[in-house]
Amino acid sequence: TRDRENLEKKANFSNGERKLNSHKSTVKDAIILNDSTIISISFDSTIKLTKLNTGEIIQLRKSSKYWGLTASTEFVIAANSSNQLEFFTIQNGGETAAYSHTKDLNFQNQSITAIKYFHAKNLLIIGTSRGALYLYDILQSKFIFKDLKSHNSLITSISQKEDLVLTTSYDTKVILWNFNEVSKYKWQKIFHSHKDQVYAASFIGENSVLSIGKRGG
Repeated sequence: TRDRENLEKKANFSNGERKLNSHKSTVKDAIILNDSTIISISFDSTIKLTKLNTGEIIQLRKSSKYWGLTASTEFVIAANSSNQLEFFTIQNGGETAAYSHTKDLNFQNQSITAIKYFHAKNLLIIGTSRGALYLYDILQSKFIFKDLKSHNSLITSISQKEDLVLTTSYDTKVILWNFNEVSKYKWQKIFHSHKDQVYAASFIGENSVLSIGKRGG
């Protein structure tokens, strides 16, 4: 598409790829703010903004090890290993972002490992190291849903499409949830597609799900 061609030109891609050496350790996640700006988080405890058209890399904040990254229309939200949500205000149409504030979440004996902004409900979906899934109302600073049993190990990723949510876990399961109500799920379907840890899943087209697991899984 024309948008993809413009992005590749701005990023100076060679053979369809470009390496961005933004971090010193594992990059946990990255999101595209607009056609020339990427924000990424890493286990090096930094969140950075990279401008594809100039190659400029800006460190937005250094904190605890980052595990989750998502965005609403107004904020980029990063979750760190201290169970904090860090908010960055999106500015200039996504050209840049600036640190705004931090919210502490009081989890006991577990840590945040995945987050996803639930655009259809204006909520934050949170997964944890013990397999718990939460819906969090950011404006009211309260949890309105929790599930402690469906996954029994670390939640690795969360995807969302309209009222549907996908979660993956080290417990080998991919779970599809229907949240047409915010206080409970209408139904869920559990896929046992892998024999080992599942790292990520996403919606493909209207009726398909693509999942990625550990080699041999």
